[in-house]
Amino acid sequence: TQLSGNIEILVDPNSHKFDKDGGTFDVSIINVNDENWTYSVDSDYDSPWIHVTDTVNKELIQGEEYSYEKIIISADANSGKERKAWITLKNTKDSKSIEIIQSSGITFEVYGYENFGSFLASGETKTFEIRSNVDWEVDVSYENGEEPWVQIDPLTGNGSSTVNIIVDPNEDSNERHAKITVKGAERTVEFTIYQNGISSSFNVYGYENFGTFIAGGDSKTFSISSSFEKPLLHLFSFHRSEEHTSE
Repeated sequence: TQLSGNIEILVDPNSHKFDKDGGTFDVSIINVNDENWTYSVDSDYDSPWIHVTDTVNKELIQGEEYSYEKIIISADANSGKERKAWITLKNTKDSKSIEIIQSSGITFEVYGYENFGSFLASGETKTFEIRSNVDWEVDVSYENGEEPWVQIDPLTGNGSSTVNIIVDPNEDSNERHAKITVKGAERTVEFTIYQNGISSSFNVYGYENFGTFIAGGDSKTFSISSSFEKPLLHLFSFHRSEEHTSE
């Protein structure tokens, strides 16, 4: 490194990014005036997670002896959001800062809902997965003020879990849908579920071969199969035989 008169402490490198698992890295420091120096650590995180140790060597640079020092910076594993720290080195004439960034260690994934397809009109249970190391919650919302027809089990949790979506039978012929929202660690996953409407059907059968009711009175039965609460009118006629007496 080329030294100049207005630089009293040289730091290389002056920044570093750790992954979520932490680790160590070395920083070389040249203290030009061979003065005592100190360091301080500031962080945007409440608990200490950066640790510093140092070693000292002497080195001739451009014919002069300088203190060539190395500090070892180590970071703990991170299970939270991205965090930063700043290590400041000082002597009487200079100050240099090293910026440290550590990647987020938050795990929050929602999967298994992508190929749900439509729920059966008769009601059905399907499941999706949450892989997480943080608190999470699930919410259901409907359109047009519908009565609730979806149950979630469980609604809240911490860590990984299988979540059940249970839908009630749909007694209407129209398809309906609801929005599922999963929140965790300032992240949100939303998806929509659909449920088929009940099939429209109305059938009358069993009367096709009634034949003629006997003159003295008779009883026969037929059946109605319907998906409607109030079946439609289905018309058919009965015929009665008549007896004639000769005079």
